[in-house]
Amino acid sequence: MFDNDIFEKWLDSKSGDIVEKMGQGEQLRTEEMMVLVLKAQSNHFHHLDRDLRGEMIALREDLQAEMKTLRSDFQSEMRTLREDMNRRFESVDKRFESVDKRFESVDKRFEDMNKRFEDTNKRFDDVNRHFEQLMRRIDRFMFWSLGITAAAVVFVINYLK
Repeated sequence: MFDNDIFEKWLDSKSGDIVEKMGQGEQLRTEEMMVLVLKAQSNHFHHLDRDLRGEMIALREDLQAEMKTLRSDFQSEMRTLREDMNRRFESVDKRFESVDKRFESVDKRFEDMNKRFEDTNKRFDDVNRHFEQLMRRIDRFMFWSLGITAAAVVFVINYLK
């Protein structure tokens, strides 16, 4: 894109010529004044860049020191937390073992309940079968009733004509 060295060399030579011209008391054109302003800004940017880089280096060093401290504190806290969690997990393990024993006894009770439910299911199957037979009978009755009603309607309509 744009080579800064070439620009700096051009700006130095132009500003040197203009300063020399100004030293001889000649009047400067607007373009020449702009070159001097550009040179002043370039110097200003150079000093700002140097100051900013120095501050960034100091900031980086401060952050590195702070990060080391934070890392050390974090590792210490994690170690303490891990030890505490291990103790708690041990107590929870003991509780789970006792709960596991309780579940075994409840499991036996559920097996007995399951047998009872199977017997009840068989009874419901019988009731369901009887209910289906009843529904078939009602359906047949409804068809016959509908047929008789339709025949009566046809008979009445024919009679009224």
